Amino acid sequence: MNKMRWKKAAALLMASVMMVSMVACGKKDKDSSSGSKQKKENKKEMTYEESDLSVDGIEGDIVSYVVEGDRIYFYTTKWVEGDGSEDATDEELNAEDTSAEGVSDEDATEADTSEEADSEDATEDASTEAESEDATEDASTEAESEDATEDASTEGDNEDATEEDNTGDSSEGEEYIGKSYYYVYSMKIDGTDLQDLGQPEIAENTYINYMLLKSDGSIEFLLGSYDDKSGKQSYVLASFDQSGKETDSRDITKDLGLDENEDNYLNKALIDDEDRYVFVTNSAITVFDKDFKKVCEMKPDSGYVDAVAKTKDGKIVVGDSSGEDGAKVQVLDVDAQKWGESYKMDFQYFSSSDSLMNGIEYDFYYKDDSGIYGYDIASKKGTKLMDFVASNVSSDNSYSIFPIAKDTMMGTIWDGENSKLVLYKKVDPSTITDKETITVGAMYVDDNIKKAAIAFNKKSNKYQVEFKDYSNEEDPQTKMNADIIAGNVPDIICLSSLSVDQYAEKGILEDLTPYYEKDSDVSTDDLIPSVAKAMQIDGKYYYIAPGFYVNTLVGAAKTVGTEPGWTMDDLKKILDEHKDARPFYSENKNDNLYSFITMNISDYVDWSTGECSFDGQDFKDILEICNRGSNEETEYSEDSPSEPSLVKEGKVLLTNGGSLDMESVELYEAMFNGDITFIGYPNKDKDGSYFSFDNQLGIYSKSKVKDAAWEFLKTFLTKEYQGNRNNLYSNPTRQDAFDMLVKSKTATEKYTDELGNEVEPLESGWGWDDLNVDIGPLTDKQAQMYIDLVNNTDKTGEYNDEIGNIITEEAKAYFSGQKSLDETADVIQNRVKTYVNENR
Repeated sequence: MNKMRWKKAAALLMASVMMVSMVACGKKDKDSSSGSKQKKENKKEMTYEESDLSVDGIEGDIVSYVVEGDRIYFYTTKWVEGDGSEDATDEELNAEDTSAEGVSDEDATEADTSEEADSEDATEDASTEAESEDATEDASTEAESEDATEDASTEGDNEDATEEDNTGDSSEGEEYIGKSYYYVYSMKIDGTDLQDLGQPEIAENTYINYMLLKSDGSIEFLLGSYDDKSGKQSYVLASFDQSGKETDSRDITKDLGLDENEDNYLNKALIDDEDRYVFVTNSAITVFDKDFKKVCEMKPDSGYVDAVAKTKDGKIVVGDSSGEDGAKVQVLDVDAQKWGESYKMDFQYFSSSDSLMNGIEYDFYYKDDSGIYGYDIASKKGTKLMDFVASNVSSDNSYSIFPIAKDTMMGTIWDGENSKLVLYKKVDPSTITDKETITVGAMYVDDNIKKAAIAFNKKSNKYQVEFKDYSNEEDPQTKMNADIIAGNVPDIICLSSLSVDQYAEKGILEDLTPYYEKDSDVSTDDLIPSVAKAMQIDGKYYYIAPGFYVNTLVGAAKTVGTEPGWTMDDLKKILDEHKDARPFYSENKNDNLYSFITMNISDYVDWSTGECSFDGQDFKDILEICNRGSNEETEYSEDSPSEPSLVKEGKVLLTNGGSLDMESVELYEAMFNGDITFIGYPNKDKDGSYFSFDNQLGIYSKSKVKDAAWEFLKTFLTKEYQGNRNNLYSNPTRQDAFDMLVKSKTATEKYTDELGNEVEPLESGWGWDDLNVDIGPLTDKQAQMYIDLVNNTDKTGEYNDEIGNIITEEAKAYFSGQKSLDETADVIQNRVKTYVNENR
């Protein structure tokens, strides 16, 4: 399945790379976190202070910059809605999202940034964002998808729009008429001596991918364009005079071999100290001299390139994280046309193509989700220079920051109305007030938690939130559990993807009930009653969570009935009545087994007593139904019928409504040709819908700063926090904030909510393979269907990897006919019970 969500937005330029983490803490496909550091970091030595670099007299918003010597070279863009006629007014100008892309020259500093793109689960990095129906990525095109996170050099659009400089149709079929105008400037680093370098006339449906600065001060632009019909990306290297006229251009698509392999895409472009062009694709580095004669084409041993930068002595350093041993860098000697020594880095993955940065004081620099590091090749050592949270740098802005001198960084930020350049200067450690540290540990730290920590740190004179991020570890969960066993536990634990019941039973988590009871600002009465019930373990609260989704099975009302809830016997009866249909899209037995147990393992395990019930009839029924499928892996191809099409035809009866939000009602009604029922997973109690929570946070029971930890946690429970949709990817757990969400999804006119936020009527859409659905304001009936689902759900779903592995491993013998149903259930029961009692 390839499910993609898109949002209709004004088409604007967004250049540069951004990896937005739209996952709960604890889940991430790729991450470039700092390595395992046994010595406690001195954050005072890594604290920088931001100061605006005011720029007056420029048009548009700053998109990209290059620093060379004491001067900044940058270009801006300004979007003009309408047909581009001379009578366009200032009110028609709109420039919402901007970013800075990495560009380089001798002693030049790269820059990239962007605003968060609106997405359901993930945002890919690519050299242009072009949404397509099936969310596939061609060349350097970024298409927003559910699970993919590909890296490349720059985004070419605003949010999810297809073209930034167009009068054509977006992938949604809606016309956006207007044009982007570009302006080029230079000035000294202190903001003085602003010079207008011209207004290049960029062709329609073309965007600036990179700005390249040569040693003589001349500027060239790498221009990209994407053809929706052919699905091809093309690149042109162009020069412009100060009047904006193009003086020279060269199509380099064929030179780079990007026309031959659709899986190959441009990753980065830079100019080295010899004015040679260095182009980086995902699989090779190609160098041309200043006359554009090919000097060399080098491929790393792994065959993949993640990131590239220049060392301070002008060599090229290449990053690769495709191997089993984590990230490494290798020096490329262009003159000798050979690879130099390879260096093992202390982290697992490069998060983007600009994770490596040009050397100045250090041989080169690199960044991860927590900060910026300098690397010394001689000692083979990386030193953390800037900590983002300590420096009050949010994840949105961290992608734009690059070193420009000793103890000085530069970046761009978006203030809600305009983009601006900022300088970051290292703070004298002796001037920083000592605060009591609250440590948050997680397998991955969600961006929204970091933002909340920054806000908390700014406000508090007594406490400072810091993070212990395990995502750099080869096995984050194993390492985190090992630390907990050893007593090396952070004050706050991010519990997503961990067994909350298990941790509570072990006494690792503090009972938060007394904290709620004595707090005058937040209360359990603020929570949606069904959500509050689901969050309890033996009547106590061990974690907080600002947001939730509902996980359930969806079926056509005419097939499964109109009332939610059913038993395994009900399901078997319906399957017997529809002989030509299958329960799920996949016909594979193991796939179906996972579909059944992905949310409800907790129904069969009681961590407080150690009792399990996998030898009961309900679980046997699951195994029996799954055994009706095939042992052959389901093969998917472009010619395979899609899941929506088979659902529409009645050949697939159910679909997993995982992470269901309110807008899903409209999607599934379109897929099932009318009325639907959130029927749930079958069980004897007919209550098979489950909550999953975003950013579950608990306090370590032996923490020395429990009260301080609670002060931080409660910030996620306020109406002000949950009522701000920028803080949540999911539904708010507070009743009043949830009511605000319902009102926003059903509103047909613009209004201002009770927190002062302007709310526009819902206008977005869903794409799922060949099904595309325009999403508008929900009807009262649709909204009530979702409200009823929330109110009637009172359990939390939990998938335990170890238990899941036992189940799938032992089920194979039954599926292959080697063991009977009863024998298989008994083995699973015994193994899981043993595991639970050894680990509770």
